[in-house]
Amino acid sequence: MLETKTKSVKDNLIELGCRDIYLEGFTNQLYHPNTIYMVNCWGIQRNVLVGRTEDGHARGVLLQVNGMKWKSWVYITLNFLDYYDVYLLNDNMEVFYKTEGEGIFCGELVETINKLIES
Repeated sequence: MLETKTKSVKDNLIELGCRDIYLEGFTNQLYHPNTIYMVNCWGIQRNVLVGRTEDGHARGVLLQVNGMKWKSWVYITLNFLDYYDVYLLNDNMEVFYKTEGEGIFCGELVETINKLIES
């Protein structure tokens, strides 16, 4: 993993999220029958669980995507209001774009990511 002067990339990614995501519930909503066709179009090459715990939670989910508009990393975290924040990261794991503060509800997550990387 890349290192910065003071912290590792992993530590920086963990700090972007403030709550742990329950992975089973997250996977179920990502691969929901109504939205799975969108997720299949993202060309997910890697799925990394950042800050994974033994009880089935993680601080964030990092996806390497190959979309029409964005071909790099998408990082998904849960904020303190139980809304999702989506970050587009370049290959150096630097934040290129963030939806922080937009209040992405679980039912809007897949459509929001799809708009960012596909259309």
